[in-house]
Amino acid sequence: MSKVFGTIAVVILAVAAFIAWKNMDALVREAGNKKEDPPVEGRLQVAQKLEKSTIKELAAQRKRRDDAAALRDSYTAETVKIQAELDEVTAKYDDAVKKVESLKKQHKNNEFEIANANEVLKGLPDHNELVPKVRRMRSELSDATNGIATQEARLANLTQQDDDAKAKIASNRAIMKLQSSGQSFPSLKTRISSIYRNWGFVILAAGDTQGVVSGSLLDVMRGGEVIAKLKVTAVEAGRASADIILDSVAEGTTLRSGDTVVAEKKEEQLVSAP
Repeated sequence: MSKVFGTIAVVILAVAAFIAWKNMDALVREAGNKKEDPPVEGRLQVAQKLEKSTIKELAAQRKRRDDAAALRDSYTAETVKIQAELDEVTAKYDDAVKKVESLKKQHKNNEFEIANANEVLKGLPDHNELVPKVRRMRSELSDATNGIATQEARLANLTQQDDDAKAKIASNRAIMKLQSSGQSFPSLKTRISSIYRNWGFVILAAGDTQGVVSGSLLDVMRGGEVIAKLKVTAVEAGRASADIILDSVAEGTTLRSGDTVVAEKKEEQLVSAP
């Protein structure tokens, strides 16, 4: 753009020079058309007039040149500004083109995925039928889960009852075995509540509920030693009577209320005990 304005300025100067030359030529022609040659003063006036005209025209041409240069500079600045705006717009356009290409590619991919999804959906049941079916199956699953939990709780209860029954059966069998063998429970531990020395028997503070078995032998303990033996003669729910085996009473020992009474320790029990 600056080259264009420079060329315009050169052309304007050439035109100004041409016009000045034409003016001078016209003055010479005018002087040549006269019959006589003008005096020296006349020629000087003509030259001065031509000089003034040329200077005036040159000043006008310089002004036009300066105006053209200013206009050139203005157009140059405007051109730079417009070029910057054009570059910015071009960059935005390029970005827009890239985005459009990206969107086109994404759209193409989406179309491909949609097509694949449609193919998949073709093999699936109608959602209007599937949703109620899923809800129904979830409800049935919840009911089944609750039913399983209930049955598991019932099974646990029955298992506990079975364990309790087995334990009770085992206990009853042990009791029956002890009763049939005439032995009181090994866990029995009671005391003498009353002594009837004249009749040779005592009353115990425990009965069959605590494991006293009629006909069984009991040990009377004091200080960790057996001081006498008893034989149960009668048993009730919470008490029992037992005869004192006289030859079992330690010499110099007298039974008294409060003495501890336990089931007789068999020899095999004594041997197996640590």
